Amino acid sequence: MSVTITQKHTEKAAQELVKSEQERANDERLANPVLPDAILHEAVPERLDNLTRTLEVADASDFRCLSQIAILATLGFSLIIEPSESNQPAQLTLSCMDASIAIRPVMERFQTVVITSGTLSPLEMYPKILDFDPAVMASLTMTLARPCLSPLVVARGNDQHVIDELMKSKLLFIETNDALETSVALEKYVDACDSGRGACLFSVARGKVSEGIDFSHHLGRCVIMLGIPYVYTESRILRARLEYLRDQFAIKENDFLTFDAMRHTAQCMGRALRGKTDYGLMIFADKRFSRQDKRGKLPRWMQEYLETASTNLSIDEAVQLARRWLTLMAQPFTKADQLGISLLTSDMLNPKNMKKFEKVVEHVD
Repeated sequence: MSVTITQKHTEKAAQELVKSEQERANDERLANPVLPDAILHEAVPERLDNLTRTLEVADASDFRCLSQIAILATLGFSLIIEPSESNQPAQLTLSCMDASIAIRPVMERFQTVVITSGTLSPLEMYPKILDFDPAVMASLTMTLARPCLSPLVVARGNDQHVIDELMKSKLLFIETNDALETSVALEKYVDACDSGRGACLFSVARGKVSEGIDFSHHLGRCVIMLGIPYVYTESRILRARLEYLRDQFAIKENDFLTFDAMRHTAQCMGRALRGKTDYGLMIFADKRFSRQDKRGKLPRWMQEYLETASTNLSIDEAVQLARRWLTLMAQPFTKADQLGISLLTSDMLNPKNMKKFEKVVEHVD
């Protein structure tokens, strides 16, 4: 048996090998959840424009969406492919990895920018992820005429069917995925509080109710955080962002996850205190909140009132402390009690007298 291999057969085999290598490379690229760095560093938008001009495309508007994606891909965005576990098609997501993109127009347009919030903690994280050099960084304490917040860490709980017992005396409302149901639940919750009966509202951290609505005075006398609101760590989008932060800013994954979780914790806990005359309990129902690496990332005004003796409580101990504190808050509180402390008098506005308030500011290098 003889086999004759011609040059034509050799060329065809070589072409098949090249085609196979190209297909394998394409498969590897599609399997990679993040767009390769080499593509991100190329002038993708300009090359796309050059291609449309070279091909003499009559209507370039057909490629407008592709052009916008190309621009975003060079500005700290990543293309992420999330394969589906069922018969549903895979999800293609263009996600922003660089948070500084959103604030950059503000920084470029204005000479002086002041960023202020009650939950900017820890301060040193924000210049990194927003990519700016702060002229002054300061953490301000709260000038309160009375201890109107009482943070407690309940580290030892029990399974005594608390919900069943609670429903015997209080109405329970739950935030759901349905916006209409949540709106009705919120309305009825307010009605129950206004009537004097009181109620409990269960909401999800990072949601609209827990971070976007004010519960002033009797609408939010106690906020309980059940667990630490960590983001879903198996998300491909999150993993891509963690990799970006590690490579660009040397931010460790655990540091960012804890920072993000405690930032949302502070947002939720802040619902209990919405003004100088307001007061509220803040219950951290997870023993991990007693650790310094968690407590240290809370805002300074929360840390000042979170005593070491209140960081490892049982439910019974927390109840006793809460009763004692609520009795104190029930005492008469007038405007005269606030003058000179949480309210400035005309004499205190004198420039000479204002110097003593400089001690309130803690500068951070």
